[in-house]
Amino acid sequence: MADDPTEPELDRHAILRRRRFFVSSTLLSTLGSTLTACPPNGSETPKGDPAVKPTVSVPPSPPSASALPGPSATASGPSAEAIEFPPTDVPSDVNETARRYFESLKSTMELVKDKLDQADEQLKKACDITRADCDSHWQAVASRLAEVDRRREGLHPRCAGSSKDAKRYDERMKLHLAYIEARVKRIETVIGKQLDGDQDEKRWAEQRARAAIPRPCLKYSCSDW
Repeated sequence: MADDPTEPELDRHAILRRRRFFVSSTLLSTLGSTLTACPPNGSETPKGDPAVKPTVSVPPSPPSASALPGPSATASGPSAEAIEFPPTDVPSDVNETARRYFESLKSTMELVKDKLDQADEQLKKACDITRADCDSHWQAVASRLAEVDRRREGLHPRCAGSSKDAKRYDERMKLHLAYIEARVKRIETVIGKQLDGDQDEKRWAEQRARAAIPRPCLKYSCSDW
């Protein structure tokens, strides 16, 4: 009978298993749809007809932050370490366009935080992803993460601005993007600890694909703000 694996070997196997999970999760998010992706928000289109014109293209989901290192987490739930929620106040001394962006960021981030909190709470209950009666459990987590991905895209202004107020909004937006990245990274770490082997990781990738939310590509004209 072969000797039991040593503790360093067990640690190495665990690390390799988590790396496979992170790679598969990142590839799923990056590949997304096979249709043409929209240009990123802030890319100016030629001025002309200002009417919004929908097209049939669907963008891939934004890349997952799961491949990045982050706070430790247990198999039963997220780390108790708090991740500070950035400010959402709306400055009174900014131009009208900037004010609308600040207001949108506030409402969007309140919803995003709620979805992340729900995902954290859901993951406190371990459920074997291979069991049919756990399908709704994992689909709930995947759906909340998909909604976070969609809302995260909406934080970027459609048209880049060059004013001091535009740069002020950009600084605030970056704080919230970093917050989302840290929360998602921690959630992905918890998920990785609850999956056992390639089959589990494949099932999770399928859950994420089912929950993905297509975002229609819109054409619009831009002006500086």
